[in-house]
Amino acid sequence: MKRRVFLLVSFAALVCIALFAEREIKSIVTGTATVDGYGGKNSVTVDLKLVDGKIHELKAAGPKETQGVGSIAIERLPEEIVKANSINVDGISGATFTSNAVILATEQALKNAGVNPEDYKKKITAAKEPDENFDTDIVIVGAGGAGMVAAITAADLGKNVIVLEKQSIVGGNSARATGGMNAAHTPEQNQNSFTENNGVEKILKTASEKWQENEIIKKLAEKVRTQFEEYNAKPESERGYFDSVELMELDTLIGGHGVNNPVLVETLANRN
Repeated sequence: MKRRVFLLVSFAALVCIALFAEREIKSIVTGTATVDGYGGKNSVTVDLKLVDGKIHELKAAGPKETQGVGSIAIERLPEEIVKANSINVDGISGATFTSNAVILATEQALKNAGVNPEDYKKKITAAKEPDENFDTDIVIVGAGGAGMVAAITAADLGKNVIVLEKQSIVGGNSARATGGMNAAHTPEQNQNSFTENNGVEKILKTASEKWQENEIIKKLAEKVRTQFEEYNAKPESERGYFDSVELMELDTLIGGHGVNNPVLVETLANRN
């Protein structure tokens, strides 16, 4: 009798364990999705795990995203989404495209996991940081190249300076300059030999063949063509290095596929 009771109890326990294990397995669902990242060029992929309907784990990958910019969103946003159990989170400043890609991919992954993404769009209000007071002469917003130069100049003049930066590292847009800063017709250029004739001809050819309908590019190309002809007409000893503000504008507009703001391009070329 005791043996029979023990066997019955053991069988019941095994049934309970099996049912519990089955419930646990069914409560875990996964989903994955890939969407375009920055400017539609790169892709961001997320892998999602839900446990009992809650976002338990989220991994994101975007190997072609810019290091120090888009990569920050890839690293941080999944943690924020898991912590909030919501895709209605703030993006990473300076990495808007990649942030949107991570959020959109997570939304699609939720759909692929068989749940309603609308259930994961509750807004989480961040805790308010305690106020702190600082005394300073100048506050500079942005720790990019321009902001840091301004801060150094002010400090050299004896001013107390505070620099504010929205990202975790300094550099701003200058961090994407890949080792160089664009400038037009600088005195330093004349210390070098000019070997870019083919480059200038290529820009003028591209303007002529592809951008004849763009009046701004057309006029700039005509101006640069005249400048280049005058340059080549000089004796070689007097030529120096060929460059001009108009050439920089033309190169920038063509490089931007004609969607740049011409006023800003002109400012960039004339005031660098």
